[in-house]
Amino acid sequence: MRSNIARDITLLYTAILLPSLVASINLNCESIVVDKTHFNLKALGGVHAVSTITEHPPTKINTTFELNICTQLKPHAGQPKDEHCPGGTYVCGTQYKLDADGVPDEKPYGVIPIAGQYTTTIGGDIDVKYTRLKTSASHADSQNEGLRMELHGPKYTGKKQKAIIEFLCLRDSDGETEKRQDDGGASEERPTPSSREEIDDGQGGKLKFLSYMDEEDEGVLRMRWDTKYACEDADAPERSGGWGFFSWFFFM
Repeated sequence: MRSNIARDITLLYTAILLPSLVASINLNCESIVVDKTHFNLKALGGVHAVSTITEHPPTKINTTFELNICTQLKPHAGQPKDEHCPGGTYVCGTQYKLDADGVPDEKPYGVIPIAGQYTTTIGGDIDVKYTRLKTSASHADSQNEGLRMELHGPKYTGKKQKAIIEFLCLRDSDGETEKRQDDGGASEERPTPSSREEIDDGQGGKLKFLSYMDEEDEGVLRMRWDTKYACEDADAPERSGGWGFFSWFFFM
């Protein structure tokens, strides 16, 4: 009888606590293992933004893509709720109309949640997938050294969204290290809409926007990240001690 009561209490706490805790879990960017090969992308954490401008006569649209591969994005200081992606987002696209002089409207034209964990909100599982390029089924990919990360999101205008980021090994990239917040950038200023399809990542590498378009029945954002951290002989990640959340939960 007592064991049944304990079981019922555990199930009750699971129903109450698990959805919110799962929604707040960060991605494991520090110790990624694919085909017994380790990658540590923790240094690339923090908010990064690339932008592109497309023609939509009689106007132009700037789309700024923000991402954080380690933790969820947070609203910028003073940003209204309807002008940012919902909680749980790791990759977000924000669109602005530009006037004849290239000046963006103050209010976004569109806000696109491209990848994130939304199982308890708007619906959608991030379902992260990793591919080691050297063992990819694609002959072209197998000629490269690095990692592909695929992140999924919810439906937007009726189409499922996802982001595909290819991290390519970049040798001799010992550029100056720029300190970045790894908390989702809650206190950072909103990026100024402009055309910056390629940016320095602050770690000696470059992040580049490739495309955002419909591919079959999905909206797909593709980016390329040239970085020393995609090299298979890069420094191995340090193992952190302690128990993970799920280990603790099932032990309880």
